[in-house]
Amino acid sequence: MLIGAALLHGLVGSAAGAGPDPKSDRLEEYLSSLRMDTLLAEYLQGVMASAATERERVQAGERLARVYARLLEGEGGDSATRRWESAAEELLRTVPDLDSLELRLALAQASYRRAERDAERSRLYLDQTIDRALLVARFRGLLDRFAGLAERADRLVQGLERRQEDRMTIAQRELVDQTLQLARRHSSMAHYLAGYSGRYLAMQDPSSDGARRALMHFGRMLDAPSGEMPVVSRFTASSARYPHIARSAIGTGICFAMIGQTDDGLAWLDAVAASGDRPEGIDGPIFSARAEILARSRRWDDLLSMVNQRRERLAEGDGIRVLPTLEARLIGVLTLEAIGRGTPAPTLAMTRDLALSDLIARGEFGHAVDLASVFGGERFGVESFVSQQVRALLIYERARAEHAEVQEDDSRPVTDPDLARAYLDAARLFERALETEDAFAFPDAMSSAAALIGLCRYYAGAHSERSGAEWFVRAADQASDPQRAAESLWMAILAMDAEIEALGEEAGRDRRSERDALISRFLKDYPNHPRADLLLLRRIADGQIPPAEAVELLLGISEGSPMYDAARREAARLEFLQFRQAPSDRRDWHARRFLDLAGPLLAADERRARVGDAESGRRAIELGRRMLEAALRVESADIARATSVMELLESLLVDAGVEGTELAEEFDYRRAQLALATGDRETANAVMQRLMQGEGRFVEAGNRLFYRDALARWRRLRRADAGAATAVEAARDVVRHGGRLFVEYTAADQALADPAIRSLGRTVADAALDVHLATGGREWAERAMALYATLHDAGERDAELLRSLAMVAESLGDDETALDAWRTLVAGLRVGSDEWFSARTEHLRVLSRVDPDRAREVMSQHRALYPELGPEPHRTKLQEIERALQSGAGGNG
Repeated sequence: MLIGAALLHGLVGSAAGAGPDPKSDRLEEYLSSLRMDTLLAEYLQGVMASAATERERVQAGERLARVYARLLEGEGGDSATRRWESAAEELLRTVPDLDSLELRLALAQASYRRAERDAERSRLYLDQTIDRALLVARFRGLLDRFAGLAERADRLVQGLERRQEDRMTIAQRELVDQTLQLARRHSSMAHYLAGYSGRYLAMQDPSSDGARRALMHFGRMLDAPSGEMPVVSRFTASSARYPHIARSAIGTGICFAMIGQTDDGLAWLDAVAASGDRPEGIDGPIFSARAEILARSRRWDDLLSMVNQRRERLAEGDGIRVLPTLEARLIGVLTLEAIGRGTPAPTLAMTRDLALSDLIARGEFGHAVDLASVFGGERFGVESFVSQQVRALLIYERARAEHAEVQEDDSRPVTDPDLARAYLDAARLFERALETEDAFAFPDAMSSAAALIGLCRYYAGAHSERSGAEWFVRAADQASDPQRAAESLWMAILAMDAEIEALGEEAGRDRRSERDALISRFLKDYPNHPRADLLLLRRIADGQIPPAEAVELLLGISEGSPMYDAARREAARLEFLQFRQAPSDRRDWHARRFLDLAGPLLAADERRARVGDAESGRRAIELGRRMLEAALRVESADIARATSVMELLESLLVDAGVEGTELAEEFDYRRAQLALATGDRETANAVMQRLMQGEGRFVEAGNRLFYRDALARWRRLRRADAGAATAVEAARDVVRHGGRLFVEYTAADQALADPAIRSLGRTVADAALDVHLATGGREWAERAMALYATLHDAGERDAELLRSLAMVAESLGDDETALDAWRTLVAGLRVGSDEWFSARTEHLRVLSRVDPDRAREVMSQHRALYPELGPEPHRTKLQEIERALQSGAGGNG
């Protein structure tokens, strides 16, 4: 608004003293076309202030008057209306030549709306501070005011109609036609409001001439000759489709009844009701007007019949056989007034009880209690359902007021025993009401009474010997209104929650099953209820729905739901758990789905964290950590997403002041992951060096990360060329990182019983052996030897390990170990197989060097079994060993 005002000030200021400005005219047209009336009014005020001549000033004032009229007809609230009233009155005062019928009518209409509101509130006893004598004066003044405006508008209409007979140009005729149409509208509005001003004047002061004067004005709306009252026989059903005509006919019926012509009044209401094309929402005013007329004429049987018919028609529409709140209050007022006058009518009490029970059924307890306060409890009977209900409500409402005073959260059970007793007293009265003979005549109110008993017992909490849950369930079963049934079922769930909490885990197990059954019922019967999403989240959080199904249900919650954000977060959480638990062929799918769900949540948390929301900051860090894990654990790492998340988290830790010093090692680990994924080993190694200074779990994770990377490189390069420098460097990295892991893992007792740990040791030993074979470095052979020996002692006896053990032992000069490994291998292989001949050859070669005599003996046995010594290439090697043994030289090693 300030920007708009400043803009207008600049535009108006620039035009001051310069006469009409085409640019200003275009701005006025623009604001008018968009109905930006507040800005347009401010603009035209400036145009008036800067007008060069009085004529220009009056012309601008006429345009401003039309804008004020629109603003006064709008729904801006009391403060806005009074603002524009004041501005309009100031305009009329400061521009004497301005004679705007439209503005004067709008001013009077604004005053009428306030007076009408006060009259209705006074009639329904909603405000007993309103001065009736002042209302009489206000409506008398409004009646005269509208009558004068109607007369002026009628004269203008007559003049313009005569002008239509004159010869004129097309443009002039169009202007006359437009002006005539507007004048007729002003005439109708003035007569209509004059009629209703007279109607309200007569209601406040029956001795006044308000009703008769109102009928004259309504007559002008209903095609009566000037100065005559309307006649119902001239009223056509088709004309009732226009709201102002239908309401004029209703006003006419009320006014005829006010002057004693009750049948004529009812006939007008019947005529409007009989129109099949009547305006939407007009049945309520017809009902209220007929109720006023029947009560005025003391036709109590007809009033009861009409109330029952109205309730039946409402039930046909939405299934709820309950009067709307203000209609029920009006019937309550009319019957209680009559009972107070001592009117003897058996049906009067029944009509009263229907109205009050409908207020209770709608949950409008304040209205029922208010009427009891206004008229006194004696007018409600003694032992009827409604009388007991009202007495219980008085106690209940007092308890609620005191509850709010003594306890900050008055939605929770009370702790004060005296207050609990008040709730229980109210509960007993409600229960007594349900036991009355006439209770079943009010099924919807019975449902409300059951719900109120539930509330009383719920609020009484531990002081109540019985839970309120069963009463809420009963209320839900009896309610005809699905909304109220759902609310009762919801309260039953809350009551059971409180009871389960009080009972404890073990004792509350049975009630928990009942509560869960109610939740299932709620979700089945009211899937679109706003609370259904919350209950669905509860069931999912309790693990009652499989994760995959739960995610789909959560993603089905609409964006407009209050639970939308919570549902998305829970869906992301479940998707992350599925990602962690999924088999390898499904892991990437869950990871990417989780990342898609988590991205918008992280962005929202970041925005809130940057404006000081510490909880959002913590949530962003946790979500970001999970996103990094998912992005970097997939088969093809999502580098772009991981990089952006890492940058966001680092920024939050610095810029938003989110505490996260304990995350340093984890973030270093993720940085190393990113560096390895992008092939930046230099950065990865630098980060790993820093990571190794710590002692947390990410030191081990870092070793695993680098080990997996080195292993993948070694295996890939080894296939190409095991002796290549890059393959050897990869093997060194396998030994470095894998060796650390093996030492750490085998520190625990029985660790080598784990096949995975033995496999790790074997891989590291093989890599060390590769380095030894490529470089000849003794230290690498020693590492391999230590690992192979450890695994051998732990029970590893497969052929590959025995060969590797023998090979590395021999290279270190440990012939005994090598010989033992070959001997074991020979004994374990299938005799006569190629592998067996290979092992036998190596065994004899080492044995010939260690113990030639024993070697000759073994060779002799072998030749006896295999005269040709065996297949090639083993035969040639065995022959060489045999010749060496025969010459006495032994094996050559």
